[in-house]
Amino acid sequence: MKQKKFFEKFLQNITKIDEFNLKNIIELLESERRTFHEVLDWLSEGIIVFEKENVLFINQEALNILRIPQTDFPVTFQELEKNVFNRDLYSLILKSKESIGTLSYSAQNSGDIIEYYDLEFSGREFPTRILKICDSTSQKQLEFQLKNLESIGALNTLAAGIAHEIKNPLSAIDLHTQLIRKGIDKGMIQVPDEVLRYTQIIQEETKRLNNILNDFLISTRKRELKLSFADLNPFLKEVIGLFQPEFDLHQIKVETDFGHIHRIFFDRDYLKQAIVNLLKNAIEAIEESPQKIIRIKTKYDIGKDAILIEIMDSGAGINKKDLHKIFDPYFTTHENGTGLGLTIVYKIVKEHGGEIAVDSRSINEKFRIPKPLNTVFSIMIPANRGTKMLPKSD
Repeated sequence: MKQKKFFEKFLQNITKIDEFNLKNIIELLESERRTFHEVLDWLSEGIIVFEKENVLFINQEALNILRIPQTDFPVTFQELEKNVFNRDLYSLILKSKESIGTLSYSAQNSGDIIEYYDLEFSGREFPTRILKICDSTSQKQLEFQLKNLESIGALNTLAAGIAHEIKNPLSAIDLHTQLIRKGIDKGMIQVPDEVLRYTQIIQEETKRLNNILNDFLISTRKRELKLSFADLNPFLKEVIGLFQPEFDLHQIKVETDFGHIHRIFFDRDYLKQAIVNLLKNAIEAIEESPQKIIRIKTKYDIGKDAILIEIMDSGAGINKKDLHKIFDPYFTTHENGTGLGLTIVYKIVKEHGGEIAVDSRSINEKFRIPKPLNTVFSIMIPANRGTKMLPKSD
């Protein structure tokens, strides 16, 4: 209101203002105009100021949304159209510029992403009108993700219940197959060799199904961590010891580089499962490799205040296009894999408050020279995890 009165007085007394003061007032108005434009350019909403067929101003966000290069204003809608790349949205603006209120618009961009926008037109009280464009793509995607998570959560609960029910008859099949095998071995049951082979297949497939169900149940259940305060180095030596017969069988050279690290809180059984899964993967990866090396390394990362565990192997590596999918449920490159091993590893590390990353190069990738150690899984577990649980006297 004060500004309106100022302009009214300014126009009434313009003939009485000398050249010096007039220049000062014009410079002040120009400074305010630049400030106003800078403020509009900082907004996260697109702003278009127009009057009938003339576009007086477009802020930076609106230029980005409509994909218009920097241009001079004022300009007519028709002239501006030549430089617009987001033509569908611009066509809607042209059709609706006499409207009042809010419109919603969605369309697929040049990629696979659907973009969502809300267009709000100001009223017609003044000749100059304002259009506000809100990019609601991220919000819509988040809403869809939340709906998907709810659906996935319900599906996981249902599937976990079914998996639990399947385990009971599966255990019965396994038990009775074992009884049949014992009867055959002791000579109590006489059967052809072909039937013996069938029972062996049943046992193997039952065991495989049981492993799949166990992996699935672990990947869907939320576990309460049983934390113990210990040094990871002796724990890792113990896990490596379990694999020593398999390392010897496959002639795998195991190198360790255990650094001086702090004791931390971790769930021994749970983390053991993650390390076991990673070592199994490493063994499978180097089966056909001329060099059979697995290296396990630990160190304290002072920058992240975390303990780093690295498991490296000299296998064929992971194809670059698959790297971003390896922790996804049911993704596997192995013929008999369940696709849940690395998902479980990811879940275990996350529930410890940690991070896991993989760096790999495939020897099949063009123009790539394989390194002695092609794949590295890095696990970061915060050193301060669980310290609040310690008694105050400690």
